[in-house]
Amino acid sequence: MFLCVMTVSRKTKFFMFFSSLLLLVECFFLCIFLVSCTESKNITVENFDDLTLRAEAYEKQRKTVWSDELEKNILEKKTDANPSVAEGIELQPGVMIVMEHGEQDSIYPSINGFCSLDIRELEEAQQKVINGFCNAIASNSDADSFMVSGSISSLVIFLADLHSFFPDKRTDTPLFSSWLPGKPFINDILFQVPVRFIHADGILDILLYLNKNQNWKIDQIQVRNMQVK
Repeated sequence: MFLCVMTVSRKTKFFMFFSSLLLLVECFFLCIFLVSCTESKNITVENFDDLTLRAEAYEKQRKTVWSDELEKNILEKKTDANPSVAEGIELQPGVMIVMEHGEQDSIYPSINGFCSLDIRELEEAQQKVINGFCNAIASNSDADSFMVSGSISSLVIFLADLHSFFPDKRTDTPLFSSWLPGKPFINDILFQVPVRFIHADGILDILLYLNKNQNWKIDQIQVRNMQVK
C-alpha cells in the first residue's frame, strides 16, 4: 500500500512539472507572436506613410503646369568652346580677359637705372648701324665707318674717355664682354638710342644720336653713366 502511494505521488509531481514546462513554452511562443505582430504593424505604417508621400508627390506633379523646353540639346553642347579661341586652348581666366579686352601690348623687361629693352621701333637700317658700331667698340675695332663724316671728333673724344675709364685694358683685346640697346627716344628732331656696355669691372651707358639724313649714321656720342668696380 505504501509503495502505491509513493508511485502516485511521483506521477503527480511529474505531471505538475510537465504542465509547468508546457506553460513556459506557450508563454515563450506567445511573446514571439506579440513581437512579430508589433513589427508587422510598424512595417505596415511605414509602407502606408511611404505610399502616402508618393501619392502626394504624384498629385503635386500632376497639377503643376510645366513650360516647354527652351534649349533641348543644351546639355549636349560643348561649353568650353569659343569661336574666337583656337581649339585645344583651355578657357582659363587669362584667356577670358584677353577675349574681353582684346590684344594687349607686349610686356618687355627693363633694367633699373637704364631703360626698357623694347626696341620694336628700331628699323632694320637703324639696327644695322647700331650693331656695327657697338660690335666695333666692344671688340676694340675701327668704328669710323659708322660715324657721319663730319662727326669723327665725337668718336675720338669717346674713345679717349674709354681709355681713361679702363686704363689697364689692352687695345688688342675686346674691351666689353657684351652690350645691349634700349628703347629709342624719337621725335621730329632727335633719334636717340641708349646702349649699355658691360665690362668685367663695371658698366658704361651711352646715348647714340642717329642722323636720318645720313643713312642713320651716328653724329654724336654722349656718355650717360659709368660705373667701375
